[in-house]
Amino acid sequence: MNEITWLANSNIYNGSFCKRCVVFAPQTVSPSAKPPSSLVSGPHCNYKKAKEHYSNHQNCHYHKLCAAMFDNFVQTNADKSRDVRNALNSSRQKAVEKNRNRLSHMRTIEFCGHQEIPLRGHRDAGSFSLNETDCNDGVFKAALRLRLEAADKQTSDLFLKAPGNASYLSWRVQNQIISLMGDAIKKQILFHIAQRKHFSILADEKTDVSQTEQLSLSVRFIKDTKVHEKFFCFVPISSTTGKDLASTIITQLSQLGLNLEHMRGQGYVGASNMGGTDRGVQARVKELYPLAMYTHF
Repeated sequence: MNEITWLANSNIYNGSFCKRCVVFAPQTVSPSAKPPSSLVSGPHCNYKKAKEHYSNHQNCHYHKLCAAMFDNFVQTNADKSRDVRNALNSSRQKAVEKNRNRLSHMRTIEFCGHQEIPLRGHRDAGSFSLNETDCNDGVFKAALRLRLEAADKQTSDLFLKAPGNASYLSWRVQNQIISLMGDAIKKQILFHIAQRKHFSILADEKTDVSQTEQLSLSVRFIKDTKVHEKFFCFVPISSTTGKDLASTIITQLSQLGLNLEHMRGQGYVGASNMGGTDRGVQARVKELYPLAMYTHF
């Protein structure tokens, strides 16, 4: 039976199987049809008329389908260009490149941040166009429009012909990019602090325009023989007692990855809940970290 290449013997089941049908028959045989037992779902053990049985199996419809699928599988693995997954990946890669090219022009947001310019104007909605609008559609779109006017047609078409879910011009995407930039800045500040080890903190509790109580948190550290003061974040708070504020500050600094054993200073306003000598934030923090000297500002 050496000419029958699809045949394989199983020592475990003490019989023979069709390699092609065992693998591909579940995909070719109808779910309502009874699966073939001998050589497929079960071993063939009767060798008296084996040659005749194998010949009948080889000529049956489901074996021919399985054999065709097997040959296609072998050819596809030999020639990767035939694989539809690679074709889909190639198409996906092109879409990824276009999306990245669009995101590269989001440096407009970085520009506005460096210049401390708000991104939005009176309105920030609607489709983007290279033509000037009748109403003020915001600094971001105006700056991006100016940037694209100096670019080639292929670059401008990235935005003008972008799909609705990948234009990256909405205020939600702008906020996401701003948040990512903020995370990158935090990591850079933390890197500089880690190199110099010691730092001080500044904190103040305020109420914003939406009447939300929040704590502003900044750090001071030495870099290149100069004192640098960097804002870290706003932390929403539900309680303004010294105990809760101190707990919030310590938790937030720990989450940022700062080693509080290296904290050498803390600065707050003179309110009793912040600078109080008994129950204030500075007293509670100093109780845990005695080297963090308090300074009123």
